[in-house]
Amino acid sequence: MSYDLDLSRALTTLVASTAGVTEVYPSGPLGRSVILNLINLAADDETDDAKVALTRDGAGALTVTVTIGVDAAHPVPTTLRAVANAIRAHLVNLEPWETAPIIDVRVSHINTAFSVSG
Repeated sequence: MSYDLDLSRALTTLVASTAGVTEVYPSGPLGRSVILNLINLAADDETDDAKVALTRDGAGALTVTVTIGVDAAHPVPTTLRAVANAIRAHLVNLEPWETAPIIDVRVSHINTAFSVSG
């Protein structure tokens, strides 16, 4: 669990620094997030910086789920590809993957900040 928590933190930082990303939101099933937060709260471990969800199937295949906000000045498809490519590049040398990790990038918000004059 510590390895996945550290990996989630590293990927959260990586995703947040990708051009066009305005925010990284907590990802994954709500129940899992609540349980993880309770466990880490009891252990005095802050998880605010671990927003990327990592799940493994019975064979150990990894699925990475990330939910982001995107700046409207950046094309959403380009930002999605950039995030997926950054994650893929980070993961490529971490483990000898029998099955390539699945990377699921979702957009929750498009920041269309504008000023109102009048």
